[in-house]
Amino acid sequence: MDDNKKSDLTETAKEKTTKAARSEHKRVKSDKKRSFNVVDVILFLMILTFLSVVIFLFASNTDIEWGSGETAKVEYTVEISGISQEMAAKIRVGDQVLDAENNYVIGSVTNTEIEDCVEYVYNEASGRIEAVAYTDEGSSSSVRKNLLITITADARYTKGGGYTVNGYRVAVNQEMKLCFPGYTGEGQCISLIILETEVN
Repeated sequence: MDDNKKSDLTETAKEKTTKAARSEHKRVKSDKKRSFNVVDVILFLMILTFLSVVIFLFASNTDIEWGSGETAKVEYTVEISGISQEMAAKIRVGDQVLDAENNYVIGSVTNTEIEDCVEYVYNEASGRIEAVAYTDEGSSSSVRKNLLITITADARYTKGGGYTVNGYRVAVNQEMKLCFPGYTGEGQCISLIILETEVN
């Protein structure tokens, strides 16, 4: 066989080998592309799940609550003990209520109610402790009373802080220093009712 035929055969064999190698390379590359796409999707889902878990754990360990920032119309009742009837009469429905320390408006009076101040004494005849209303030998206007003042206001709720009105915290059992047009004094919040809520 002459040298030209040998080189033609060798070149043909080389071309076939090269074509086969290219074809195999394309097939492998195509398979890799498909497998990388599946791997990428799985990896993406794993990262997304991990981030969701981290965000959930972070949010549950902070003071931020998804419902925090709620605003509400509230009605709270403050009891002022040992007030004279004369002073109690100075607080009227419709009066603005101010925080006595900063003079911020913290609501308006919607109701007032006067109750007897009582002391608890032992009754020898019955063998029981009984509540007895305070009496005064002098004028009836000087008899000490308990005044229940119902106040309505727009409040804001925050987790850990509860309800505040213009920055003034309102909560049951909280001592409050209040200022009215005709009276300034201290009382205790004895009830808090949420009338309406609105989430911001």
